[in-house]
Amino acid sequence: MDPQQEPTHQQQFPTSADPIHSPAASQTPPPWPPVEQAPRKPSFWRRYRSASRPFQAGIGCGALIVVLALCSCVGLAFGAAAGGTTSTSGTSQPISKAQQSAPATSTASTGSAPTATTAPTPTTPPRPTATSIPPTPTAPPPPPPTQAPVSAPPTAPAPVPVTGVNGNPWGYDFNQGNVIYSPPAAFCDHFTCIGSPPSHSSFWSGSGYVVECNDTHYSKSGGVQGACSQHQGVMRILYSH
Repeated sequence: MDPQQEPTHQQQFPTSADPIHSPAASQTPPPWPPVEQAPRKPSFWRRYRSASRPFQAGIGCGALIVVLALCSCVGLAFGAAAGGTTSTSGTSQPISKAQQSAPATSTASTGSAPTATTAPTPTTPPRPTATSIPPTPTAPPPPPPTQAPVSAPPTAPAPVPVTGVNGNPWGYDFNQGNVIYSPPAAFCDHFTCIGSPPSHSSFWSGSGYVVECNDTHYSKSGGVQGACSQHQGVMRILYSH
C-alpha cells in the first residue's frame, strides 16, 4: 500500500439545499385561510318575489300611476305644440283667428294651390282734437300782512354815582367794610392827605391802609406802628364797599 495514498474517510453531511434530506422540504406548507366573500345583495326582482302580495300590488299600482302621469304630460305637451302653430314649408307659423274661421277650400278639382287669406287690418278711430281751453284768470296774491311797529325797549335809567365821604365817587365811608390798601390816584383830590401838596409823598409812601387822623388828615399807614404820629394819632378807618 502506497503510504502516499491514504484512505480518505470523509463523511458527507446533508446540506440544506438537498431537497431529499432537508427537513423543510419534507414538511408541506400550511394551506392559506379561505378568503371571506361579502354576501351578495339580492336583486330587486328577488326581493319583489319574496315580498308579500299587498306590497307587490302597491308597487305595481304606483308604477302604473307614474307611467300614466308621464304619458298624459307628454300628450298635453304635444297637443299644445300642435294647436298653437302650423307647419308650412318646414317652418312653424302662428295661425291667426281669421285663417281659423275661414272655410277650407277644396283644391282637388281645380288643382291650384290655396290662396292665403289676409286678415283685415283694423282701422283706428279718429282721435278727437284737443280744444284749447282759455286760461282762467288768477286772483292777485293777497298783500303781505303789515307788521306792527316794534317799540324800542325802555331804556334803563342811568346809574346814580355812589358818593361817600367828602363826595368821593368811590363810595368810601366809615361804615364797616373793606380796608383800602391801594387807593386810586385821584384820592387826594377828595381827601386831605398828609404831606405837602401836590405830590403828598408822605401819604403815598405809607405801607398800610387808609385811616383818618385826629386833625382830619388821611394817612396810608394804618396798621403800622407810628401812624398819624405827627397828626395827633389815628381817629378812624376809611372803608370801601
